[in-house]
Amino acid sequence: MSLGEKLCALRKQAGLTQGELGAKLNLSAQAISKWEKNSSEPDITTLRRLAEIYDTTVAEIIDETPPAQEAADAKDTPEQENKTQADNEDADNTKSEPTLYSLFTQGVDANRKIHAIKILRELLGIGLAEAKNMAETKGSFITGKLTADEASELARRLNNEGIMVECRESLDTDERRELYPEKKPEVPKGIMKKYFIKANIIATIPALVLMIFTFLLGITSVLDVLIDIYVGLMTYALVFQLCYSTFIFEVVMPILNTLLSFDGIFSFIGSLVLLPFKIVILAVMWVVSPVFFIFGLKKRLRCVREDDVSDIPF
Repeated sequence: MSLGEKLCALRKQAGLTQGELGAKLNLSAQAISKWEKNSSEPDITTLRRLAEIYDTTVAEIIDETPPAQEAADAKDTPEQENKTQADNEDADNTKSEPTLYSLFTQGVDANRKIHAIKILRELLGIGLAEAKNMAETKGSFITGKLTADEASELARRLNNEGIMVECRESLDTDERRELYPEKKPEVPKGIMKKYFIKANIIATIPALVLMIFTFLLGITSVLDVLIDIYVGLMTYALVFQLCYSTFIFEVVMPILNTLLSFDGIFSFIGSLVLLPFKIVILAVMWVVSPVFFIFGLKKRLRCVREDDVSDIPF
């Protein structure tokens, strides 16, 4: 059995297509096809990776003796049986220490060269000249000591950024760099409770002031009392939501800010022209704010309970 036939048989036995195997090796399906047609052969690093994928050894892959026949021959004599057992122990030791890989630059997408250089600078923390040299020099070291899965995933992400990479077996001198570390913000305990209380105090003060002012104007009926209470609730809900990352804060406020930004363009006359629009937006926000306050209450209480700051604009 030739090497190409052996590789084809092992791939089918593993239930992989040429494309799926190529993805695991960061190679094209055409490269796998050439191996199986004996048009080319994988290098020693790739053979080691294939041995890991197929749960076998490099020696078994390149040996032209069929695996079944080899196993039968190994049972002929005690010496051969002992040798097979020793080989299996060596294979187990090899599997206990998986091969680590390093990534090197192979080139960058000509249409995305500036973006690729920017990404290299950000990921590696290097200067512009060094990043430009890495982008233009094939074989520049990026990072090392990666598992096969990590190397494959990182190669895919870099390729999406326009940086083509080459995967090689790591040397002892290669160092690992965490290019995409998971950044989890440190949340002081109870910060959301303090934030919630502060927002309530800020919102309650103007609501009470407005209710007292409305009451002093004169309340003659039950309807006046209900209107006074609703005015207070609207004011409280509006001010509270301006302190929080809510619908009003995220959607309505940018619209108001856009109108405010036009003041500088149209100067004093422009600000007067836009004044009615600003008043209308604020009035609508004021009237409907209790509705959005009620819909978002459950989420805000959960944030307080879990100290979840993901929705708060600190």
